[in-house]
Amino acid sequence: MKSIDKLALDVQRQASGLYETLVEAHRQVQLAAATLGPRIEDLQEKLNQSEALVRSLTDKLSQVTEERNKLKGFIQAALKAQQDPRTLTLNELEISVLLANRCEALSLRTLGDLISLGRMPFLRKKGIGRKTLKEADHLLQSFGLVWS
Repeated sequence: MKSIDKLALDVQRQASGLYETLVEAHRQVQLAAATLGPRIEDLQEKLNQSEALVRSLTDKLSQVTEERNKLKGFIQAALKAQQDPRTLTLNELEISVLLANRCEALSLRTLGDLISLGRMPFLRKKGIGRKTLKEADHLLQSFGLVWS
């Protein structure tokens, strides 16, 4: 046999061996894909569920933080009110925007300022109607205070 024929036969054997190796590698990849595919899908679903849970917990944490801050404000207002409710500033209290705006326009900053103005003079001020007066009455009563 000639050296070219030997070389061709050697190349053919190597190509055949390489082809068998590639076929086996392809079969292994298909097997891995078949085995791992469902597992990857399962992991992706669990990841999506985890992300949804994290979003839900983040929202709840925000709500709890907001409630905590409100309670902190109420506690601070209550502690201050225990000393003297007349010193409470109106912006610390939960009052309507209308009452807050009217009091601000009248330069009334605290419950003491509101009390010292008096009920009838307050009612006579521009923009003060029965509804606003009723809210102011209720506010003072909630702290055990009366108009002067």
